[in-house]
Amino acid sequence: MGINVSNFFTPEFNNESAIAPWNASLEPTKAIIPQLDANRVLTGGVGQEVNIPTLTPESYDNIILPDASPTLMASALTTDSNSSLPDSSVDLLTGQAMSEVYGDLSKFAADPDFAAKLNVPFGENWDAAGAKALAEAWFQGDFSDIPPVKVVSSAEIGGANGAFAAATDTIYLSKEFLTENAANPAVADVLLEEIGHSVDARLNVTDSPGDEGAIFAAIVQGKELSQGELQGLKSKDDTASVLFNGQAMSIEKAEYDWGNRWYVQAFDTANSYKSLTQYDLGSNTRNDGKKGLVQDWGYSSPKPGIIPNDSFALAFWTQADFQQGQTYNFNVRADDNYALGAFPVGGNDAKQWEFIGGWKWNGDAFGGKTVQFTPKNNGKYWVLAYYREIANTAYFDISWEKVNGSSYISGLSSLTDDQWDRQSGDGNQFNDNNRDSGRITEIDESLPDVKQVSKDLSTALFGKILSLDTGYAYDYTNGNPGGDPYNGSTKAHAGIDYRAGVGQEVSAIVGGKVKKVTDYGSIGKFVTVESFDGRRWIYGHIQNSKQENQDVSQGEKIGTVVYQVDNQGTNNTHFHLEVDSPPFNDSIIGGINRFNRDQSNLSFVRQNTMSPLQAYWKYRNNIKE
Repeated sequence: MGINVSNFFTPEFNNESAIAPWNASLEPTKAIIPQLDANRVLTGGVGQEVNIPTLTPESYDNIILPDASPTLMASALTTDSNSSLPDSSVDLLTGQAMSEVYGDLSKFAADPDFAAKLNVPFGENWDAAGAKALAEAWFQGDFSDIPPVKVVSSAEIGGANGAFAAATDTIYLSKEFLTENAANPAVADVLLEEIGHSVDARLNVTDSPGDEGAIFAAIVQGKELSQGELQGLKSKDDTASVLFNGQAMSIEKAEYDWGNRWYVQAFDTANSYKSLTQYDLGSNTRNDGKKGLVQDWGYSSPKPGIIPNDSFALAFWTQADFQQGQTYNFNVRADDNYALGAFPVGGNDAKQWEFIGGWKWNGDAFGGKTVQFTPKNNGKYWVLAYYREIANTAYFDISWEKVNGSSYISGLSSLTDDQWDRQSGDGNQFNDNNRDSGRITEIDESLPDVKQVSKDLSTALFGKILSLDTGYAYDYTNGNPGGDPYNGSTKAHAGIDYRAGVGQEVSAIVGGKVKKVTDYGSIGKFVTVESFDGRRWIYGHIQNSKQENQDVSQGEKIGTVVYQVDNQGTNNTHFHLEVDSPPFNDSIIGGINRFNRDQSNLSFVRQNTMSPLQAYWKYRNNIKE
C-alpha cells in the first residue's frame, strides 16, 4: 500500500535567526518548532491512529519534530483517487516492473524444482497439465495467459495495493500505489502476488489456504521464507468482498507486509524538510538473521538524483513483536544522527509512545552504540527509526535482539551482594595504581570488569566516561579525614559520585515515572524515578529536572548538574547516583533518614539501597527485583 507523508515536516516559518541554542531551563517555543501539516497522513494496512511524538531539540537543530498532534493514519488510503489514469497508463507505470516479472517467471519456469516449489503455495493437488502448459509458455517468453491488468482507485479494491478477481479474471492495481511507486520494486512484488492468485485459481478447484499469492511471489523471486514467515502467510486471510461497478465481487488482495518489511519516507532537510519520495526498503530481517537494517550510502544517498547526497532525513517504519518487561538491545550505528521510538499497534494515546534512547536527535553512534528497550506491553509494536545525514559519509545500521541471561560482562555473575558493595566501596579503587593510605590502608583496586561497569554507567549517564569520585557504602561522608568508615556514627555513602561539571546533562538509566523531587536549594534537586526494573534510581545535585509524576524514557534527559560548594566555599560540583531497592523506605532522601540522620550508617544504607554499579549490571542483564 502506498504511503502519503509528503510535507511530513512543515515549518511554521523560515527564520534562521530564530534558531538559538537550546536553553534547557525553558520549554520549547513555537518560534523554533516547525509544525506538521495536520492534513497529511501516513497510511498503512491496519486500522488505528497514532499521534506523532515531539523530538527534543539540540543546540544544532533547526528542524525538529512538532509539538502539534497530527496523526499517523494506519487505515485505508485517503489520497485523491479522482485523478484520471486511463487503463493504457499501466504500460507506462509498470513497464519496468512487468519486465522484471516476466524475467522472474522465465527463470522460475526453467527451475528443475519448478513442480516441487509449486507445492509450497498451492498444495499438492494442483492441475499438473495446466502447470506444465504455464511453464512451457513462460520459458518461451509467452505471457499471454497472465490476466489483463486494470488500474482502479484504491477504494474500489478495499484499500489494497493490488487485487485479483477470479470472476472477471483480472488483476487490479491501485492508481495511488502506482503513482507513488512507479519506479519501485514494490510494484513487481504486487504484480507477482496477484499473478500467484490467478495461477492458484487456474490450477486449483478451491482457493489455497492463506496468502498463496505472497508465497508464490517470494518463491519466484528466490526469497527465503523462514518457517515462521511461511506459517504466518499460510494462516493469513487475504480475501475481501468489494462493491465494484455496482456489483459485489470477491477478491484476493495484496497489502503492505508491515511485519516483515521496512517502508521509508525521505526528506530534504536543507529545504524545510520537503518530502522527496517514499519507497519500500525490503525485508526487516538482516543478512545476519537479526531484525533491523543495514544501509551504507558512502558519499552518496539512497536514491541519487532524487535524494541529495547531504542534508537529507529518512523515516523508517516497520512492525515487530516484543514481550512486556523483557529487555531488548538496540544496536545502532549512524553517521550522523538518529532517533528511535516504538508504539503499540492498536494504541490510540500519544502517552503510549516509548522512546528508545530519548526522543531527540542523537549523534553518539558513529562507532556504534547499544541502547536498551523494555516495552510496557506485549505484542506488536510500530518501530520508528529516524536517520539524518548532515554531510560527507552516510550510513545507518540498527538491529535488535532479546537480552537473555547474563550476557553483559558475565564474569561478574558470581559476585555476592557483599562483594559488589565492597568492590564499589571507595572511589580510590577505580583510580589505577592509586592508594590512599591516609584513609584506608592498602585499598585493593576494583576488578577490571567492575571498573568497566563504572565506565559504561558513566557513558549511559553522560555520554562520556567521567571519573568515579566517591564510592558506595564503605566510603565515608560527614566523618573526620582518616576516620573509620565502619564506625556507626559516620554517615555511609548511599550512592556513588561522578566528577561531572556544571551544566552536564544527565540521562535516565531506566525508563519509569518520577516518584519524588526533593529540592535541597543551593546543592540542587534529587529526582527519584521508580523504574521498570523494579528499583528506584535517584539522580542528585541537578536542576532543570523532570517533575513529579512525569514519565521518563530510558536515555531521556533527566536534568543538568548544578554548581555546588562545600562548607569552606570550595567548588565541590559532582553528580550523585543512588539506587533504592524494595521494600522502599520512603523516609530516605538522598540516602539519609530524614527522621533520624544518625541512623544513616553502614547497615542502614546497605539495608535500604544497593550499589549503583551492581544495579546497572543487573539492569543490563535484565535481572529485575
